Amino acid sequence: MKVYPEWKKRYDYSEKDKPDFMPDVTETKDFANLISPTTVYITSVFKDDLPYIGFLFSCSWDSEHGLGVMTHKDRIVEIGGADTAFLTWIAEEDMKKKE
Repeated sequence: MKVYPEWKKRYDYSEKDKPDFMPDVTETKDFANLISPTTVYITSVFKDDLPYIGFLFSCSWDSEHGLGVMTHKDRIVEIGGADTAFLTWIAEEDMKKKE
């Protein structure tokens, strides 16, 4: 919900195409029709004895690259293009941060 409005500006779909590719969303559940999980990556990067886990989704607005999410425990570390789900340097950079 936080990054989607920014992405809508970046992708800049025409008013005609917005309803099909990047419609307005008002609730988290609205994404159920826009994204679908395709792959789960369990990385080799661990913090507090738990791995960073990446999720890859197909998405309506970027059929070529998809949507990637890197997580640790119950926290979203980063959201971006498909590679965000499996780039271990994202996890390694996060490990350096103090919580």
